[in-house]
Amino acid sequence: MRLIPIADIVSAHGIKGGLKVYLYNTDDPLIYNLKSVYAGTENDNSLFRISRIKKLDKRFCIINLEGVITRHQAESYRNRKLFITPDMLPPLPENFVYLSLLVGFCVFDQQGSEVGVVEDFINTGAQDVMIVKSISASEFMVPFVDEFIKKIDIERCQIFINMMEGLLD
Repeated sequence: MRLIPIADIVSAHGIKGGLKVYLYNTDDPLIYNLKSVYAGTENDNSLFRISRIKKLDKRFCIINLEGVITRHQAESYRNRKLFITPDMLPPLPENFVYLSLLVGFCVFDQQGSEVGVVEDFINTGAQDVMIVKSISASEFMVPFVDEFIKKIDIERCQIFINMMEGLLD
């Protein structure tokens, strides 16, 4: 099962098992529309129904999970994460994709030669940038814009890019 991290659990809140969480995505915080989340680590987690959620500010919220009813229980989740599965994501319009789902995809150049694997994405403020680990184990960055990204094949987990001169330097 593939888990997508959406928030860090930073502390317990109150005496009734509340969790203060730091949200990764503030542009469209989907946590407020979820009915359940996974809490824990990537290898050791449990599914919880969300019983209550309260926004504190742009980056933080307080969340109560069914079954976590004491401060002591909440403190056991400190420094852990909240996760969702890909099927918990809301549907996107056609020709849109969740970047987090592309991590691990193979990257190919215009000739169909494999050049690496998607490691991560960063947002520069102006655009998203794909970080690719090349076959030679070095990293290079590819702007995630139409000029560079030519095709994404979700079924085959492949991304085809326009390898412009200097991209690997």
